[in-house]
Amino acid sequence: MKFEPFIHIRPGKVTAGMTLVDDKPRADMFMPAWMVSLGLLCTMFGVILGIVMVAVKMPFLLILLSAVLVVFGIATLMFWKNHKIHMLSDDEFRYHTWLGKKHVYRFDEIKDVKKAHGYSFLFIGERKVYIDSAALFTKRLSDRLNRRVEELHGSEQADC
Repeated sequence: MKFEPFIHIRPGKVTAGMTLVDDKPRADMFMPAWMVSLGLLCTMFGVILGIVMVAVKMPFLLILLSAVLVVFGIATLMFWKNHKIHMLSDDEFRYHTWLGKKHVYRFDEIKDVKKAHGYSFLFIGERKVYIDSAALFTKRLSDRLNRRVEELHGSEQADC
């Protein structure tokens, strides 16, 4: 398994899928910008659909569908905003869950790294750090994670 950086940052340029703050990525691992569009579209479509369904007195099941779209849109926006990793130093990182909880871990606490259905999991003690397949990494974080994978599994298994 190998973690790849999303792109080398070039100051002043914004490319598709990146979210920059002052020409720097907003975190060392973050979700791509298209998730904002998806979340806003689902939320707006769900609200509009709900208003139309209530106005024309459609069945309750269709009104429920619009509520599900709104909830999915809000959850997608929360996932985009909150799910990230900040490297505090070469030895520590702060993981933010999609609900906004923060946990600080050390890279040497990572006991295993697994990949399942396109997602990656870092096993740290009894906890799991979830990394979505759409997540974007800086070179600094991807290099540090790859170094830890090599320490755990050796260089022959680091490219799985």
